[in-house]
This record gives sequence, C-alpha cells and structure tokens, in this order.
Amino acid sequence: MQSSFEIFLIFAIMYVLLSWAVYLPYRAGQIYLGPVYCMLGAAYFVGFVTRDLNWPIWLALVTAPVAGGGLAFIPGLGLRRAPGLAVAIASLSLVFILQTVILNTDALGAKVGFFGIPVLRAILPVSIAGLVVAFFIVRRIEKSIIGRSAEATFHSHDLAACCGLSPGNIGLFLQTVSGMLAGFAGAIFAFQVGSLFATAFGFAMLLNTVVIVFAGGAATMWGVLILAPIIWGFPLILPEAVADWKDVIYGVALAAIMIFRPEGLITKTTVRAIASRLTLKPRRSA
Repeated sequence: MQSSFEIFLIFAIMYVLLSWAVYLPYRAGQIYLGPVYCMLGAAYFVGFVTRDLNWPIWLALVTAPVAGGGLAFIPGLGLRRAPGLAVAIASLSLVFILQTVILNTDALGAKVGFFGIPVLRAILPVSIAGLVVAFFIVRRIEKSIIGRSAEATFHSHDLAACCGLSPGNIGLFLQTVSGMLAGFAGAIFAFQVGSLFATAFGFAMLLNTVVIVFAGGAATMWGVLILAPIIWGFPLILPEAVADWKDVIYGVALAAIMIFRPEGLITKTTVRAIASRLTLKPRRSA
C-alpha cells in the first residue's frame, strides 16, 4: 500500500520529466508541446504490450522512451525547421489527433478507458532512477556543443551556424530526446494509475507543465526541478472549493510572471549566485 507521500513523489517526478521535455526544445527557441502527445502514446503503448501482449514490465519500461522518441522523431522531421509559433500549433494538434485515434480504437478501450495494466511494485525506486538518468542527460546536453548551439539558435540561426551544427538538426535532436523523456513519464503514469483515459492527457496537464517551465525559469533546468513538486502539490493542500479553481489560479499566476518577471523565478544568475555561496570557502584567520 502506497503512502500519500510516495504518490506525491511519483507524480512530482513525472511532471519534472514532462517539463524537462518541454524545456529542452525551448532552448532552441521552439515552443514544443509534443511531450504530452508522446507521453500519451507511450502510456498506451506500455499498457497494451504488458496487458495484451504479456511483455515483462522491465521490457516495457526500457522501450517506453524509445516509443516516445519515435513518436517525436517522425513529425519532428517536418517541424525541425519550423518557427516557434508553427511548432507550438502543430505539436499541440498532435495531442488532439492521437486522442481522437485512441477514443475510436476499441483495442485501446476507446471512450470507455483502458484498464487492467499490471502493477509495478517498485515504481518509486524506478521513478527515482529514471529521474537521475534524465538529470544527467539534460545536464550533459546543456553543457555540450549541442546545448550551446541550441542557445545560439534561440537568438539567431546565423549565430548557431557558427557553432558548426545545423539548427534544423539541433531541433530534431532535442525534440527526439524530449519525446524519450515524455515516454518514460508516460510509463510511470500508466503503471502508477493502472488505467488510462485519453482525455486525461489534455489541457490541465499541459497547463501544469507550461506553468512549471515558464514560471520556474525556462533558461535553466533547475527551475523545473524546484517548481514541479510545488505546482503539483499546491492543489493538494487547498480546500476542495479552492482547488477546483486551480487552472484559473495557475493561468493568472503564469500571466503575472510573464508580465512582471518574464525570465521566470529561477534564472541562471540565481543558480550562479547559489552555487557561488555553496562553494565559497571561509577565509583563514591570520
């Protein structure tokens, strides 16, 4: 029997992964909302292969990021050179297209829902392990030439070309990695909940993710890591009458932050200041 704190941690980890999946392509100036679509597809993938095809759970966990990455890679071939607004609209439409396909596919439960997904008893350790791996992947990308080229692409495609990498290929790579992160988040969701409804992967999940990324600070991965547990956990401590308005609260909060602090709550300057204080050594007395 899971405790409330374990459930909180699992969903917080899921939102960290999903938000990092939005954060990575944004480094290259792409408002990519495809991670929700990749998460939806991967969740139904692991549910179907474990329940109907009797795959081992470990195999489904390993292949979930591959499924998510594949779902991102195929449309990414067309979206890699698209401007930011076009990527946002096209990737958002993928969510509704896949929802419609699932809602009209009897093998996936259609409108009734998909039930009977096997239980993963070690889901919390697996989720934490996935978070650690994702952290090092995102961190490595940030520090690599791909991360520097992505940041240059954010400001100018011509500037990015000076780094020796094609902005289009950078966009495709980041979208594919984004899909892999979202794919693992989908596996966590499927094994934690045990049942799936396509409509659960909709506006509320997207709003939570966007708030986490842009309110937390879209210039650094630390904003997501800090804000995701807060955004997910905040409605849990509110009275039910107030929690029902959480989407309105988050929408207003996001608008306010975009107006008064568009760089977000956690910036690179904030991270450097904290790092310098942590590494500051006391002076030796004379």
